[in-house]
Amino acid sequence: MFNLPSILDWLLKPFLALSTAIMTGILLIAGSVAINWFGFGPYRPIVSAVFGIACIVSLAQIIGLIVKFTKVRMDRRLTDHSNRQRLHKLTDDEKATLCRYIQRKSLAQNLNPGSGTVVALVEDGVLSRADAADEIPSRPKDRWPFIISRWAFDYLNANPDLVGLPSVNSGGGTEDTDPPAKDSIFK
Repeated sequence: MFNLPSILDWLLKPFLALSTAIMTGILLIAGSVAINWFGFGPYRPIVSAVFGIACIVSLAQIIGLIVKFTKVRMDRRLTDHSNRQRLHKLTDDEKATLCRYIQRKSLAQNLNPGSGTVVALVEDGVLSRADAADEIPSRPKDRWPFIISRWAFDYLNANPDLVGLPSVNSGGGTEDTDPPAKDSIFK
């Protein structure tokens, strides 16, 4: 009459267990009059079992989603941290290569794809090779456009000292040094 494996397969579909738990819970809370009215009177133990299983499965699904979300956030945080640490350990050649991106405020530069510096930065995810470069007629044949990752560009712009440029706070003249006006609203 009831095929328990097929009921479990149905309950394992996303959020069907939660809706089943809610519906059977309302049916059980409403009392025997409602169960008899819907024709489930003789099946009350089965409805109770489905309610229990649906509650357990939906709770497991919710916990699984929370664990998955937390794992993704932790992985992203660890990756961001290791990427930033990589930028703190740049060689002099890598600093010179990345310095051009920051000085020119550009996300793309023509670089030699055979350079060991470029290869190392590509392998570490700091740079990536542009895909449609074959279509650029003015591109030198020994150069290829490489794009800096957005996270690296933003981090290096915030910390230009990592590529040998003067820091914004080092007194290099890049910060606004005007005193506040006397009639300023910020007193």
